[in-house]
Parts: sequence; structure tokens; C-alpha cells
Amino acid sequence: PQLGILSAHLSLYEGKDRPPEWSRLVLAYDEKGRVELETGGRRFLSRQLAPDGLLPRDRQYNIVVEPLYSREQQYGLALFEVGPQDGVVYEALRGQLSSALKGILLLQERRQAEEMVVEERNLLHTLIDNMPDYVYVKDAEGRFVVANLAVVRQLGFASLDELVGKSDFDLFPQELAARYYADEQ
Repeated sequence: PQLGILSAHLSLYEGKDRPPEWSRLVLAYDEKGRVELETGGRRFLSRQLAPDGLLPRDRQYNIVVEPLYSREQQYGLALFEVGPQDGVVYEALRGQLSSALKGILLLQERRQAEEMVVEERNLLHTLIDNMPDYVYVKDAEGRFVVANLAVVRQLGFASLDELVGKSDFDLFPQELAARYYADEQ
């Protein structure tokens, strides 16, 4: 509104199909202010450019349609009701919106990857903990980093947290610890 644009609509494509059959309106405002949308946005056929009943029917208007994209990915469309006659305004908005969307998508991808790593780590720890054999990992200085429950219990600890960071020199007589350390090196 501060740029003299009476209304704007931001829609994101759904799915990986090209051209996308469906879009989702995620942000809209008109001369009355921000348009309230359903949680997650309003779904519509992409070829319509905007959901039914959203564009004005009681007056004449012109819109600028700007694609939202980065080099390798199409995100959706921004529709701006023509206000300023300088086309640079709409191109600048398109660039800023596209950059913001790319940042959001990268952040989402990172969070998903982090969640997958946590799930895989939990699965690995569950698998290791339920093995009857002694399984452990030590760092270059010989300190325990990971150990299964069989090792933890064999060494007399209640939990892995009590064992992590300790070396054989903390657990066994000097001569025996030195032999274990030499074998591991």
C-alpha cells in the first residue's frame, strides 16, 4: 500500500509438475487491508491466476503478473494491481519476494535434513543398544564417544552420559589401560 499498489496476491505452486496444475494463495491484500485466508492458504487452479471471487468485479483494474523464481526453481506468481507506472517497482518486488521464498525453502530443507539425521541417529543408537556384543567408539585420544548398553553396564555405569569422555586410564589400572590404549592405536 505504501507504494501505491491497491492490491496484491502471492500464490505458490503445488507439486513438482510443470506447468503446475494447482496453486495456493498464501498472502493477499486489497484496498480494505489484508485478506483473511484459510490456514495454509486457498487452493485454486493455476491457470486462473487467482482464486474465484478474489479479484475486483465492481471496477476496472489492471494487474501486473510477476513470476516468482530462482535460477533452478519456479515458486509461484505475484499479482500486483497497477499503481506506480514505473515497471521497476514490480520487478524489484518480484526479486525481493523470490529471494525471500528461496531463503524460506532452503531453511525448510535444512530443518528436514536435520530431522532425518536425528531420526537416523536415534535408529542407530537403538540398534547398537540392543546388540549383545560390546560396541563402542573412542576419539583419537582414547575417550569414549559412543557405547552400547552392554559396554556401559559392563563398566559399571548407569548411563552412557556417565561414560562419555572417559578413557581407559580413568577406568582401569595404569598398566592395563596402557595396553588397551596401545592396542587401539
